[in-house]
Amino acid sequence: MENFESKTFNGWEYSLHREGDLLPIIKPGRNPTKTLFKYYNLNEHNIKAFIDSYFYASQPDDFNDLFDSNQHSIFLSNIKNEEIIRFLHDCKKNHPEKDWVKAWKNNPGQIYWKMIINYWIGTFGATGLLSLSGTDHDERLWAHYTNNSGFRVELDYSKFPINFVGPIPVNYCPKYDGVEFDSLNPLDWVSHIIWSSYKKDIWSYENEFRYLIFKTGDKFFELRGILAEHNTYPSKKRYESYNHDCVKSVTLGYNFLRNEKLETETLSDGRKKATATFDTNDNSKLKFQLLEHIFTKKIPCYMTNVNKFELMDQPMELIKEREFTYSIIV
Repeated sequence: MENFESKTFNGWEYSLHREGDLLPIIKPGRNPTKTLFKYYNLNEHNIKAFIDSYFYASQPDDFNDLFDSNQHSIFLSNIKNEEIIRFLHDCKKNHPEKDWVKAWKNNPGQIYWKMIINYWIGTFGATGLLSLSGTDHDERLWAHYTNNSGFRVELDYSKFPINFVGPIPVNYCPKYDGVEFDSLNPLDWVSHIIWSSYKKDIWSYENEFRYLIFKTGDKFFELRGILAEHNTYPSKKRYESYNHDCVKSVTLGYNFLRNEKLETETLSDGRKKATATFDTNDNSKLKFQLLEHIFTKKIPCYMTNVNKFELMDQPMELIKEREFTYSIIV
């Protein structure tokens, strides 16, 4: 194992070849299914992202879980003070190293925090996080992420670009604790992987898999939220494209057609047909844009239905009747 960097966290062993891939071998880990799923709420940003084939590459404080990849869970007790000071000096060369030494002696807590922030700036300027689920059916996922009115995209992740590192299974922990880093420069990548992909086990129903997305080109990702003031270098929005061929299917939420004026009928084969003419108001227009994209790209599609208090997918036939009018047959 001398060619491997290895760490154990919450019963999982993470091993990484020092000169090899950025994706660690994780044992026992959790194997993903052949496809993964992205649940989307119905809003302008999500519709545009799906139609234009890009993902938003999150930074940690974008997540709904306050403790997810939290800055307070970075532990540095294994790193010597001299390395912390050298790291800060490398980040801000306009401050002489002797000034950092003096500041450390006067207020080590404040300097420690500056180091954490600079670590965040560096790593999440260069990378972002993509969260996907290995679960195609879960009432909580539909409720939490789509309000049962959005849509779910099935993705063939084997076709993701090479700057997408994953899939990394989220390690669900009974007790939330910090991750010890052994080095800052070079970055302790295994610890960074662990820190970026563990959560409390109350979230285990999400069956989450993550990707670390590296920004392509010569610019960094734009920093947001608490890091926004640190956008001091050329940056682009936190979007990264993928090939449309990755999309395997789209499933519409149970309430997708709610508030639309529908003409309904039962066909001779027993299937139900609902025809909607979409308005130009924001929500109705978004639904039309999504259906237009599905129809134009000939994407296999499904409708969520209810059977004895259980959600189920029903194959859906989509027919364009005329401009702004579609029929859904299930």
